[in-house]
Amino acid sequence: MTTREPVNDNRHFEGKLESFENGKLLLDLSAARKSKQKMSPKEGAAPKVEIELGNVEKANLVPEI
Repeated sequence: MTTREPVNDNRHFEGKLESFENGKLLLDLSAARKSKQKMSPKEGAAPKVEIELGNVEKANLVPEI
């Protein structure tokens, strides 16, 4: 997911959508694939991030099979 404005000093996120309430996404960053170091949370960063829907620039769905 890419955001329009930085959230926690980052615009690129990869994780699992945990919930969507009141126009806000809760993204679990600890669920990101280990091979993608670029989009994993920075050291010391929270394992979950809340992003407003209006701040989402681009999001891709990756189904779990």
